[in-house]
Amino acid sequence: GYGRVTQRVEIVRQSEVLAPRPWILLPLVEGTEFTLTAAGATTAELVLTNPAVPEASLTIAAGTHLVFPPDLNANDFDSLSIYELPLSALPTAFPDGEVPVFALGFQPEGLEVVEGFDLAFPNPDSRPAGETVDVYQFDPALGEWVVKAQGTVSADELRIEATLNTFLYPAAITGAGQILPVSSGGIVIDAITSTPVDGATVLVQGRTT
Repeated sequence: GYGRVTQRVEIVRQSEVLAPRPWILLPLVEGTEFTLTAAGATTAELVLTNPAVPEASLTIAAGTHLVFPPDLNANDFDSLSIYELPLSALPTAFPDGEVPVFALGFQPEGLEVVEGFDLAFPNPDSRPAGETVDVYQFDPALGEWVVKAQGTVSADELRIEATLNTFLYPAAITGAGQILPVSSGGIVIDAITSTPVDGATVLVQGRTT
């Protein structure tokens, strides 16, 4: 099926509300089937992978309790999925000075994994074995990216591995080394009036300008 994507929209009283993105990318995902006990615990270990995202995985131990968000019916789901989340589809910008280089999305989004899970990212920057990396997750309540764990580069330098005790919301790692300044130009046009918008904020690859 197709994934569910988080998008934050600020609603101002007595004003017209436009979504921050005029389009939303819905990724096609393949799921890993699972079954739960009457108490909501997994009956076997779950290892989520995706052929399109080598080295990425999410592992949930047998006996882990899963709690579905209120707007989802657990009976509607029999599988979990992991997929690469395009940087252009991130729900909001990263903190100043941080540039995301790889992001993962999950389905169903918002699922609580009570006892936690192990997560592995690819190593796009070829960081050395043993180096630690901040792992961010998007917090919909705060509307921002928050460091949730420390990841470690594997001995073969192919993966960045971390353990998280949290919900399944988009997760990302940021770039290694010094971040060089990047300039951009252009204007933002109102989609209805076709006039320039003063003071607009633009999200480009997870950064604002």
